[in-house]
Amino acid sequence: MVPVTLHGNQSTQDFTMLFDTGASGTLITQAMANAIGVVVTGEALVTVADGRQVQIPVGYVGKLQVGDLVVENVWVAIGGDVGLLGQDIYGQYGLSIGGSQINLYE
Repeated sequence: MVPVTLHGNQSTQDFTMLFDTGASGTLITQAMANAIGVVVTGEALVTVADGRQVQIPVGYVGKLQVGDLVVENVWVAIGGDVGLLGQDIYGQYGLSIGGSQINLYE
């Protein structure tokens, strides 16, 4: 779990999200989307962990910050019970994971 700051259309808030090495994209919960004012722009067909394909709403977060990493205009899926930080955020970096630390490097 990592602390993440999301900047939406209505507010900026801090959340805890799962750093998911198996997720290709980022997922936020409906409560997170409501809290910051994410506008749904469409739907996407996504494959979930058990292999099922489900249709879920998608939208944009103005800015996502985790540690020193800042990504703007992040396309997010909306659903589930926990936010997932996916490879679309950190995938261009190498990872070092150990103990209670996750380090990104170029």
